[in-house]
Amino acid sequence: MDQGKDDYEYIYGLGRDQPPTGVIVKPELRRTVLYNMSPIQDYVLASMLLRPAPARALIDVWFDGGAATESVPRVFVRTLHDQLMAKE
Repeated sequence: MDQGKDDYEYIYGLGRDQPPTGVIVKPELRRTVLYNMSPIQDYVLASMLLRPAPARALIDVWFDGGAATESVPRVFVRTLHDQLMAKE
């Protein structure tokens, strides 16, 4: 499943004229995208506990080379049945 811009809800904590401050997968897509391998009980609990992710952390991800690429501030783990990220 290839996730598009319309698959997320955006939170504009600083106003609609500013970039979004938070992002969360729409409720109707959570089961197939985030919890596709989880039992229904785990899915229900996780959905109740799910909170928006900081949008800036997801928008400003890039690698420009140099010394900064020698350290890893964040790690994204992709599994065999991961539906959140497109295959590259």
